[in-house]
Amino acid sequence: MLNKSAVDAIINAPNNSVDNYLSDPVIYYQNVAINLTERQVKLNSVADLANYRFMAFQNATKYLRATFNEAAEQAKAYTEVANQQA
Repeated sequence: MLNKSAVDAIINAPNNSVDNYLSDPVIYYQNVAINLTERQVKLNSVADLANYRFMAFQNATKYLRATFNEAAEQAKAYTEVANQQA
């Protein structure tokens, strides 16, 4: 869409074109686990996620470390979503 002038800029675009200008980073992410207090989820490490049903952002297994991928594979249930609104 950028190359067809349909948009002027893209955030989180792949670096796969020699015709595009890549800026310095403008967004920084901090990955955290959020749960309801009454569920009494105990997380001391990423590996602990394997004991629970959890969800993550789309393609999380591509961007996060092997420990996360292992937890996702072993979890009671795991899903990835594009829309992260609560």
